[in-house]
Amino acid sequence: KAGYLFERFSAPEQKKSDAKAKKITQMCEKSPSINHYFMLVPTGVNILSDKLPAGIPVDDQNKAMERFYQKLPQNVMKMIDVRSVLSQHKDDALYYKTDHHWTTEAAYLCFRTVATVLGINPDRVSYEIHPVTDQFKGSLLYKSGFRMGTEEKIDVYFPIAGNPGSIVSYTQEQKKTATFYNHDKLATRSGYEVFLDGNHSMVKIQTPIKDNHKVLLLFKDSYANCFIPFLAPYYSEILVIDPRYYYDNVD
Repeated sequence: KAGYLFERFSAPEQKKSDAKAKKITQMCEKSPSINHYFMLVPTGVNILSDKLPAGIPVDDQNKAMERFYQKLPQNVMKMIDVRSVLSQHKDDALYYKTDHHWTTEAAYLCFRTVATVLGINPDRVSYEIHPVTDQFKGSLLYKSGFRMGTEEKIDVYFPIAGNPGSIVSYTQEQKKTATFYNHDKLATRSGYEVFLDGNHSMVKIQTPIKDNHKVLLLFKDSYANCFIPFLAPYYSEILVIDPRYYYDNVD
């Protein structure tokens, strides 16, 4: 309904899912002095299930998420569940109609929830919202061939003047930039890669924050690319690792 394309959700194999939870648990137990947090973001097929055709065969994503959360070390890791806040705002533009990613609006909503758990003040920074394109066509459109005439906008939340920028280093590519965004990507089929230049094995972010020495190590997939800029004003350094492409020693 409402022109949405969705990627079918199939529950992961229990054995593989349990193995991932075990790896996360082992990593946490190796470093008990570090604060650990975990957030599993639901996809559009979950939050916008009312848009699906009746009787469509999709697995229960909530059930799979609950099971995974239960496998994680509750005693050393704080769980962050954003399903409630997303469901409360499901009539807003939380997911692209032609792409499997969430929108910047959804990322900001969840950032405010995450901030309360991390102990940071989400109101310390104010933002101006600017559309950087109104011609975005997402991956689901290209994969399916449906609704090829649909074009969407991508919004970017820019901190209001007075907040200095960060240095973003793509370690494998040996490239540095003073922005979280690559506007050249908007002219390609991968418009969502405007955020953090897409996916990279490791990204190091050095911020101008001098009043603390907080360092954040963030393991992520592409959903985090539009989420990470909201964290920058609160940490002196952020190390971003995408485990799908990172093969060095995490320890």
